[in-house]
Amino acid sequence: MENLKNSAFKVKTGSVADVSDYYPEPGAITFNRADGKMYYGERAGWLQQGTPSVPIRMFIEFDGVTQFTFVFRLPLANSLTIHDGDGTVTVVPGNDAVNVTHVTAYTTPGVYYFYVEGDYKLMTRLDINNQAALKQLIVTDWSELVNLTYIRANTSTIYGNIEGFENIAGLQFLLLPTTSVEGDVTNFKNLTSLIQIRLNNTKVVGDVSGWSALTSLNTLVIAESNLRGDVSSWSALTSLISLIVQDTNVSGDVSSLSALNVNNLQFGNTKVTGDISGFHVMTILSFLWFYGCKIRFSTANAWSFDSGFGNEILLQNCGLKANEVDNVLLSFAAGTNNNFDLNLGGNNEKRTSASDAAKATLLGRGWNITVNE
Repeated sequence: MENLKNSAFKVKTGSVADVSDYYPEPGAITFNRADGKMYYGERAGWLQQGTPSVPIRMFIEFDGVTQFTFVFRLPLANSLTIHDGDGTVTVVPGNDAVNVTHVTAYTTPGVYYFYVEGDYKLMTRLDINNQAALKQLIVTDWSELVNLTYIRANTSTIYGNIEGFENIAGLQFLLLPTTSVEGDVTNFKNLTSLIQIRLNNTKVVGDVSGWSALTSLNTLVIAESNLRGDVSSWSALTSLISLIVQDTNVSGDVSSLSALNVNNLQFGNTKVTGDISGFHVMTILSFLWFYGCKIRFSTANAWSFDSGFGNEILLQNCGLKANEVDNVLLSFAAGTNNNFDLNLGGNNEKRTSASDAAKATLLGRGWNITVNE
């Protein structure tokens, strides 16, 4: 267990009528991540005796200004019973495919235990995004919410093992960036309804090579997590528009990804290899990053980028040979794009005189170029 607060504070219990407010000594309240419960003293019992342990439960810290917003979708015939933790209990009906928003109305600063009862297992959407008042949230038991199609939350105070989410068969949007969630996500390959995955800056692990089965994906973002696997088979993900893979242990030959037609393509500090000169066939590409990856650029082909987004090309620290650096400049000069940023610095070799004219052409078209001379 961990200490929730290092100084005394007032906790409004409210959700149980016969329990009064607590004024604990500094360090007296502890939070157990294993079961998602807050304890007073040495596990003497619930801070709020009689409060049920339900899948949707969290601690909200009201600073006197910022309220907490809870967004969900639920069939019209069903309802949620929402306990704000200050004594306020609200029965909120669903509205089918329309978002329903519940906002707390705390008046006294403090930490509150917020939880949801009712027909929560029939929810189709659960959205807790950009909530500064969220103190602690454990999402492990959300695996029970098997009707969810949309999950979104994005603060570092969100914890829990999401491995069980593999049982949410109809899940389409899994958006948990910049959270502290963990668990093995290998079997997410079976969630073939997924349209977007954002698990960047998390603690998840697993082999993502099998994610090639997720052919409905249009957005896949994994970064700063201990994921691994051969991504060469991701050439099957032809619905992708945005693919961002940074600071992970993924590997494989990315030459095959020329089968994709993405707008935003990023690989950074990974173990991937391969020749990307064939990516010139991508017609909507406008943001291309490969840095810290051992790629090749063997052929000079005319590239035509989409200027609608990003306009940035980063091929830094890729270990490109001199002729490959030349090929990059020759390829982009053979296109027609203006006003792009191109970085060929780092451990790439110096370009040669073979690319003098190409570099001059690009500079004349408003390109900003960083290259070893």
